[in-house]
Amino acid sequence: MVVSFAIKSWGVISAVVILNIVVGFFQEFEAEKTMNSLCFLNSPTTNAIRGGQNITVPTAEIVPGDRVEIKTGDTISADVRLIEAIKFEVDEALLTGESLPVRKDAEVVLGEELTAGDRIKVAFSSSTVTRRRAQGVVFATGMRSETGAIAAALRQKESKMRTVKLKEDGTAKAHRYLQAWTLTGTDAVGRFLSVNVGTALQKKLSRMAILLFCIAVVCALIVLGANRFSGEQEVII
Repeated sequence: MVVSFAIKSWGVISAVVILNIVVGFFQEFEAEKTMNSLCFLNSPTTNAIRGGQNITVPTAEIVPGDRVEIKTGDTISADVRLIEAIKFEVDEALLTGESLPVRKDAEVVLGEELTAGDRIKVAFSSSTVTRRRAQGVVFATGMRSETGAIAAALRQKESKMRTVKLKEDGTAKAHRYLQAWTLTGTDAVGRFLSVNVGTALQKKLSRMAILLFCIAVVCALIVLGANRFSGEQEVII
């Protein structure tokens, strides 16, 4: 900022800094609202089949092994493996980002190593039923569900220390420790300059601010150097 005042470009730098602060505030505000809304995504009640009877139970009482019935308009309260479904469709935009409803198939046989979007025999927690109805067996609830795993990953704090790459026998050479400490230092500098934290837009604005700062420093050096030139003996470009 001192350099920017010296070369009379403080307005541009200040505008970029203020814009970065404003955008960061609104991004954090929206993120907090999204996280808080996760508490209200699950249905308060669920239709469960217990003892041959279809009863309504609170979502908190649903456990793995329960047979549940879900219909149009319901928000699924747990991860359910479907056993009966005819033209059954759910909206999984929250989980997979799919803009269109996904049709589920209870008869298909799929492998184990599949992503959430490819598991069409499973209805995931927090998804909304958009068509028909289905029955299935609960196999994961709460933080053990797919949505719960995502929430846990979002809340998990990243370690600020880079780990040392070890050999199979658990040892590591000296340069591996040096590499870990160097990367830790660069991460710390990046966090200080806000170039590796925050949203993608925040990172771009931070890089732009650093670029403008470097340009301002170069311009300041040119101005200071030009003031020392002698107009009679040297040519000033």
